Amino acid sequence: MMDLRVVLVEPLYEGNVGSVARAMKNFGFRDLALVNPCKIEDFGCAMASHARDVLQMSRNFSTLAEALEGANLVVGTTGKRLEHKQHHLRLQPERIYHRWKLI
Repeated sequence: MMDLRVVLVEPLYEGNVGSVARAMKNFGFRDLALVNPCKIEDFGCAMASHARDVLQMSRNFSTLAEALEGANLVVGTTGKRLEHKQHHLRLQPERIYHRWKLI
């Protein structure tokens, strides 16, 4: 299995962080990096459910550069909208996979 690090940058809601941890564990991934995260309390742990260990092992960073240190391939997404023109980049998962295999 490939090494995969999920990086959340300034997540606002602890429930989202817990949900990401749960999804990661469901797919066998454990390396969660948080950049300036919100406080993770009971609700975040509840949303993580069986993946509380992923939350406990997560690492906090103060910058994105620190969180990405050592990465060979970085793929980013966002839910934020631009005020002006919308530019969409569509990536096919198989293209990312083939790129990863070459590294």
